[in-house]
Amino acid sequence: MGNRGFLLLILAVGILALASAGSASARLHQHTREVNVQVVASLDVQVAASSDDGTIHNYGQTPLDFLLTDPGISLAYHGDLGGGAARLLDIAIPQGATITSSYLTFRSAGTVPGTSITRIWAQDSDDTVTFTTRAELDARPMTGAYVDWTVPPWGPGYDKQSADISSAIQEVISRPDWSSGNSLVLVWLDQSHTRTVSGWAYDGSTTYAPKLHIEWTEPTSTPTPTATSTATPTVTPTVTPVPRWNPPQHTTWQWQLTTPLNLSVAAEMWDIDLFDNSASVVNTLHGQGRKVVCYMSAGSWEDWRPDADDFPESVLGNDLDGWPGERWLDIRQLDVLGPIMGARLDLCRDKGFDGVEFDNVDGYGNNTGFPLGYSDQIAYNTWLANAAHERGLSAGLKNDLEQVADLEPLFDFAIVEQCFQYDECSDVLPFIEACKAVFEVEYSGTTDSFCPEANAMGFMSMKKRLSLNAWRQPCW
Repeated sequence: MGNRGFLLLILAVGILALASAGSASARLHQHTREVNVQVVASLDVQVAASSDDGTIHNYGQTPLDFLLTDPGISLAYHGDLGGGAARLLDIAIPQGATITSSYLTFRSAGTVPGTSITRIWAQDSDDTVTFTTRAELDARPMTGAYVDWTVPPWGPGYDKQSADISSAIQEVISRPDWSSGNSLVLVWLDQSHTRTVSGWAYDGSTTYAPKLHIEWTEPTSTPTPTATSTATPTVTPTVTPVPRWNPPQHTTWQWQLTTPLNLSVAAEMWDIDLFDNSASVVNTLHGQGRKVVCYMSAGSWEDWRPDADDFPESVLGNDLDGWPGERWLDIRQLDVLGPIMGARLDLCRDKGFDGVEFDNVDGYGNNTGFPLGYSDQIAYNTWLANAAHERGLSAGLKNDLEQVADLEPLFDFAIVEQCFQYDECSDVLPFIEACKAVFEVEYSGTTDSFCPEANAMGFMSMKKRLSLNAWRQPCW
């Protein structure tokens, strides 16, 4: 399809909040040497002008139509070519930075079942100009790197997050003449032609115009002292965030807590048992391009785990109903549980996992045998999320729906069970509104009874058996 096909699609990008992590420097007389430190930062940008996004349709004409004032922006078009483009301003990322995560967000317009494939490129230029005509768009060079995004079922009023487009952004940021503050263009084109899907463009809603999120690391210099005959000054080390994986909102997944794993299941993320799977299993999944989450119970004691003897009787409470060999933990005793859970997280990190699922973190609402309160659970779950992040692991909140509003900012994704069966799914919407993934499972009913609503809400839902073996019926 040549450059002409490329230019037809540029993703709209949104201006959200800019968060950057800095590093301190210390000046010790004249005796210093340079040490590389990784600074982790993020940027959110939204399309900010009518001429900075446009939608492409064929309508049987050549050249293709490029509509700059349409209220919607196309991601797919049934029976013909469709796509779009977006220009993002003030990309304050230094040349040579390492892009660790990037995605586009669209606010869905209309309800469209099924899935389709949309390919996303970036304009291969140091800086970009606003859009004018279809011919001018066709003449723009595109990056060699591109990403195929499986566009999920569409439901009105929900933010839809693209696949990770780091490779295309990296190619632009790595150009020798790229400068921080330049603008960039994203272009996308439907590859399936099986359905018509659109989001809001700038002319349809300045609030819901396309948005771009980028996370990166950059080398910076922090002077540190060399040997000197004078008194040695005290230097406080700089603590910087550890980069971690944040699952895009529509990440396909598999949840299997039995072994051996059925590696033939197609899924972008695998949630598997921490203790029952070796580092070689994690490496195999990584070799297949998958992300891997370790499952661990953080709120209960399990008598079959290799570290079961590390738990003193004082922290063990009532049995978990229906789960032989499991007892609730007294999460108030963090001085006892902290080292045990920290060792589990070390194991999760050392085996190469990308994230962690914390199970049974809603004890305060159950008959644990301890007088646990709301604030006790918040304090414990906050500690867990921070401990995971310190090790470079993304943190998943399991159930605990009544505390989602307080805990969502601390967690990177949610795992929810049976929220459609018990009419609780609205409780987890803060994750969707924050463009975070919600992985949801039902154990009863047919997929027809919950999948349409799950897809409309932006959940990644599937039906599983309680044994959590390889069997599944996904909604995507």
